[in-house]
Amino acid sequence: MLPQNEEQVRAHADLGESGLALLDAFRTSNPQLVPVEWDGRGILCDQFWHFAFLNHRQYSSGMPPECCSSGRVTSRITDHSELWQDRETQDLVHIAHPYCDGTDEEFWEGARFLATRGLNCVMSEASWYYPGSTTLVVAARPRTLDRISLIDVLDGHYRNEEWDTKRIVAMQKAGEQVDADRWFAEAQTVEADGDFRRATLLFVHATHTERTGRFHRQAVRCLREAGRLLRHHYNDAVLDVVESSSLTHAEVADVRKVFGFAGMEVPDWLERIWRNGRRQSKCKWGYRIERSESTTGWVEYYRCVVCEEWLEEGEKLITSLGYMHLNRSCLARVAGVSQESSE
Repeated sequence: MLPQNEEQVRAHADLGESGLALLDAFRTSNPQLVPVEWDGRGILCDQFWHFAFLNHRQYSSGMPPECCSSGRVTSRITDHSELWQDRETQDLVHIAHPYCDGTDEEFWEGARFLATRGLNCVMSEASWYYPGSTTLVVAARPRTLDRISLIDVLDGHYRNEEWDTKRIVAMQKAGEQVDADRWFAEAQTVEADGDFRRATLLFVHATHTERTGRFHRQAVRCLREAGRLLRHHYNDAVLDVVESSSLTHAEVADVRKVFGFAGMEVPDWLERIWRNGRRQSKCKWGYRIERSESTTGWVEYYRCVVCEEWLEEGEKLITSLGYMHLNRSCLARVAGVSQESSE
C-alpha cells in the first residue's frame, strides 16, 4: 500500500456539511478504499499507466517516449482529483470532481482515452466537492471498479473487461522491458566505443527508470556497471555519479552503492556536500537576504555547497546537490577531476 493521506480528500469535503456527509457515505459503502499519496519514486503518471499497473516505469529525461510528465487526459476527467487505493487488489483508483454532467464531448473523449489504458470509469452525482455543481468521476481497472459502490449514477463507461486490461498491461510491460534492455545495451556499446561518460550517464538514468518501476534487481545491475566505470574511468564517471539528479534526489543510497561497487569509500568531500545541501535552505549558513544597494528591493544570496563561498548574482547554478558555482569548477577541483573532463 502507498502511504495513507486524507488531507486532499478532506480539503475537498470540508467545503460544506453536505460534502462531508457524502464523503462519509462513500467511505462507509467502500471500506476497501483508502486515500493515499504517491510514494515519491518518480512521479505519478499523467497518462494513467500507474492506474493500470503499479510497476510502470518512468523514463529518465532524454529517454523517449515522454510519458509520465505529459498529460493527455481532459480536465473533465481530472479536475479536483484525488488518489485512492484498493486494499485487496492494490490497484490505484482515480477520483475527480469536475464541473460536468457527462454529456459533453470532452468527457467522452477522456473516457475513450482511459479505455486505452485498460481503465473503466463511472460518473455519479454524489460529489463531495461542490454537491449540486460538481459530479464524481471514478476510474480504475475493471476488477477494482466493479468492487466500488456508488449512488446516483449518471453514466458508466465499461469498455474493458479484466481480460482486456490484462492484455493492454502485458503489451505495455513488454515494451517497457524492451526499452530497458535497449538502454543497457546502448550503455555497453558506447563504453566499448570509449565514451565512458555517456556510458555512465546511461547506466545512472537506467537505474532511476528501473527504480520507478520497482525493478530493484535490474537497478542494482546498472549500479554495478556504473561502479565498474567509476573504478576504471574515474575522471569520466565521478561527476555524473555524484551530481545526477536521478541518483541524488532523495536517493543518496544509490550513490553510496556505486562507490561500494567501485571498491571505494564515499569520499569526505561528498559527505560534506551532502551535509551542506541538507542545511542550505534551512538555516542561515546557506542563505541570506539583504537590501539592494542600488534599488529599494532585496537581493538573495546562497552559499556554494562545494566550496562554501557566497555566490554572486549570475554565477549560481541549482543542482540536485544544491546551489554551486555555475561552471562546476569547484566540484571538479574537490573531486580531483581536470576542468576538461568536467565540461
